[in-house]
Amino acid sequence: MKADQDEQLFNNEYCARTRALRDARGWTAEQMATALGVPPDRYRKYEYRSPLPAYLVERFCLITGTEIDYFITGKTNRTPSIVREVIETKPKHKKVG
Repeated sequence: MKADQDEQLFNNEYCARTRALRDARGWTAEQMATALGVPPDRYRKYEYRSPLPAYLVERFCLITGTEIDYFITGKTNRTPSIVREVIETKPKHKKVG
């Protein structure tokens, strides 16, 4: 039961991000459908009922200027901050010779 609720929550948030990112781009659902090469009624389904399928994710992210990680998870900077600090402060090796 918990897994079903988690899946439904994920799907709802994913569809909402799809709609919000398209809106932020300033495009209509019809324009996005055309750019993705799918019928408008199918695209609308991706904004309200069913997550955008994997084969369209990269194109959608390119069109909206969105990182795939954010589009899928709703989170940014998934690398823990302590790891980022180590990477950013690690001394760079000088070339010898």
